[in-house]
Amino acid sequence: MRIPACAFLVLLPALVAAGSALAQAPKYPTKVVRWVVPFAAGGGTDVVARPIAVAMGDVMGQPVAYDNRGGGNGMIAGEIVARAAPDGYTLLVGSPSIMTTNQHLYAKMPFDPLKDFVPIVKFANVPNLLIANPALPARTVQELIDYAKANPGKLNWASSGIGAGGHLALELVQIKAGIKVVHVVYKGAGPALIAVIGGDAQLLFGGPGVFMPHLKAGRVRALAIGSMQRIAILPEVPTLNESGLPGMETGSWYGLVAPAGTPASVIRLIRSSDKSIEHARIRRAPRRRWRDRLRQHAGAVRPGNPRGIRHVGPRDQAGRHQARLSRLSSVAAALRPSASSPYGIHHRGYLFLPGALG
Repeated sequence: MRIPACAFLVLLPALVAAGSALAQAPKYPTKVVRWVVPFAAGGGTDVVARPIAVAMGDVMGQPVAYDNRGGGNGMIAGEIVARAAPDGYTLLVGSPSIMTTNQHLYAKMPFDPLKDFVPIVKFANVPNLLIANPALPARTVQELIDYAKANPGKLNWASSGIGAGGHLALELVQIKAGIKVVHVVYKGAGPALIAVIGGDAQLLFGGPGVFMPHLKAGRVRALAIGSMQRIAILPEVPTLNESGLPGMETGSWYGLVAPAGTPASVIRLIRSSDKSIEHARIRRAPRRRWRDRLRQHAGAVRPGNPRGIRHVGPRDQAGRHQARLSRLSSVAAALRPSASSPYGIHHRGYLFLPGALG
């Protein structure tokens, strides 16, 4: 079928405009892409996200700069990315504290997780593992509960920050088990782990991948896993649900978000790059090591799925998380917001500034 000359002339301006737009569309990426990480180096976020950043940089043809910005339970990093240019060159490694929990625990926040970010992809779900210093006489959760009841206020329980997942988990253990411990706050999971190994603290919740080398070396002991089923890399470790804390589950997820207003074309390209990491040519050694590290971290890898963050991120999860906090009213009371601080919180009568604690 021939197109009449008059029709062609009518369509010509539109065709020229479309071709011009494609020619002028900016390439991405043309420079280093920065991933802002909301926690100190050496924690669970690093175990999951750092090898993915390396692999994604290979796929996209530009390196990914990995920028640890701990503090404020993730809010310092969140503010950096929320205020960054929405061009795809500054991205945030997201987690529940930034996307859901903080808005229910802090009086004020420097950004709105509902409005200031767009989800890109979810990397992994990771259950928390409860570890102890080997000198602690308790070898099971029930023995821990019995010991804590016999020695109220004498156990130091470390966490990576006020309001972090490990902190909420230890508060819930206190409520469900009827025990009293001393919460000791560190600037990230790495320093908290060092404290447990050194004996300054006796207990810590965190990602299995962070603890595995120290478990194998006998520097720490695993008491229970926070998933509802035992995990393959630690089949001998019981769940919290099995260990006298029925229905208790604790863990985290990790993903990537961009500032609101980032072009949809950039978001799609990052998602497609993440999917291509799954391709056989990327899985071949040595680049398959990132998947091995994720498996060691007991994560469920969810490449290329933005709905992962939508399900556990602000749009769909805020109400569900609010309901969860309502059920855990005693936990929320222990983390009562403070109106006298930019975004501080009161904890057991003391005011902690997030920037100082991490």
